[in-house]
Amino acid sequence: MIDKWVECQKKWMYLENIFSSGDIKRDLPNESHQFEGCDKFLKNLMKKTWMTPKIMKLSKWPNLLDLLTKTSDNLDVIEKGLEDFLEKKRKSFPRFYFLSNDELLEILAKSSKLDEVESSISKCFEAL
Repeated sequence: MIDKWVECQKKWMYLENIFSSGDIKRDLPNESHQFEGCDKFLKNLMKKTWMTPKIMKLSKWPNLLDLLTKTSDNLDVIEKGLEDFLEKKRKSFPRFYFLSNDELLEILAKSSKLDEVESSISKCFEAL
């Protein structure tokens, strides 16, 4: 159960930063909606953990392992949707293949703030 919990938290921490951007939420409405459900569950779990710091009491929460497994699976689906979205962007502008997923996400999330995106754009083109 603890391994699944840690796995969920790692995935959630990565995706939370991504889905905090309004641009990404707008571009990926289904994944955003799915993430909101996972986010709500994990934040509720963290709140209960903070209120009841003894793991043995918390482990008696009904179906906790099943809920964590389901949440982890949902986060995997969200990550897959995000990767498909990034691949679509790369196919529409092949220079994006020179960027990592995180750099491309930063560009897409901050597309209206050109000063913040400038450092990543220079990786797409030589001699800039």
